[in-house]
Amino acid sequence: MKTSLQIDSDSGGVIETTTPSPSCKSNLNDMALSMATYSTPVGSNSFLKHKRVLTQATKFHMSVTGQHLIKGIFSDTIVNIIQMLKGYGLEQNFNETIDSDIAHNDTILIDFAVFAKQIPTKCRGSKCHSIPRISLQTEQIIGLNAQAHASVVECHTSPNCLIWDFSDINFEWAKSIVYNGKTYNASESFMIVPHMFHNRLKDIYPKDENELVPYQERSTDAVFYGLLTRRRQQFMSKYVNKDTGTSLSRCKLDFRKNMRPVGSVAKGYSNAKICLVVHSRIADSAGEYHRISDFKRFGCVPIMETFGDKMLVETLSSCAGMKFADYDDIPNAVIRELKRINETSADILRGEQLSIDRWWNVGIEWNNLLGQVLGPRSTGNTNAA
Repeated sequence: MKTSLQIDSDSGGVIETTTPSPSCKSNLNDMALSMATYSTPVGSNSFLKHKRVLTQATKFHMSVTGQHLIKGIFSDTIVNIIQMLKGYGLEQNFNETIDSDIAHNDTILIDFAVFAKQIPTKCRGSKCHSIPRISLQTEQIIGLNAQAHASVVECHTSPNCLIWDFSDINFEWAKSIVYNGKTYNASESFMIVPHMFHNRLKDIYPKDENELVPYQERSTDAVFYGLLTRRRQQFMSKYVNKDTGTSLSRCKLDFRKNMRPVGSVAKGYSNAKICLVVHSRIADSAGEYHRISDFKRFGCVPIMETFGDKMLVETLSSCAGMKFADYDDIPNAVIRELKRINETSADILRGEQLSIDRWWNVGIEWNNLLGQVLGPRSTGNTNAA
């Protein structure tokens, strides 16, 4: 952020104003387009495969069952993917009986690659190999078990299966997957689509920027809401619990294992000076953008454990006010930021807060993304490689 002095036309006095950092050179939509074109450049094997699969089909079907998923963490992701495909000229097929036995080449099954038993899908196994599919990869896949890797390889080796992943470290990992004694370059079936950026809490976001609570009026120093995995429990035991005697343990903190009720979550984020993200499994993994998306519009300062993705770090730092810290430096990062908030004028802090909120508000033009990456969609079938 950049601070400047201006003359108040009403009072004649000098006021401080804050504008986005000069290094902030892109909006969220530019970032999404850059990621997709990086993974799927014109003429590449990934580009040609995407053109063929998306051209030979005329419809798509969300191959997902379970209201818990639709209403849960992926609810807005589903909306964004639907906008992408409709924007590229495909029609949504609502036939709930469609499965691997009756699917046709003109219908693409959209399948969530979530490696959890409670999220069933309609197409798994060898019988699905040749069916047109888009596998939405939602996981920090590095560090998962071989079954997860097998699912990526199975999709890649299918002539009609595409993988939409949200992370550039996952994309780099996919360039050399060793499975069953063979090495696969599954990135040739990938497109990086930042579908984990979402607005699923939009109904409880502050209605306008005037409802953003100034930092000085927030009663909680830092919050984290999310599944308390073993790694996060270890972080709490080491730094957060009162008996640790650390500087962080003396702060007013709010750590929760879930995000219900949402009204309480909204209040928690709105009253927090800092919103934290500690990785669930390993440090060198994809960013947990769904967590950022949950709190991005509540005006807290985001501090995130350093992640393995490289493409988004500069933009999120310079445009979205993101602070990054290694696992064991997170407590120091929190203390430094609280000190900065206490020592910085209210006008400067307010300018930062509003600038970040306006940057997030621009969003991603999901309905235009595929056309910008792949070019116009052909009206007839193609046999492109």
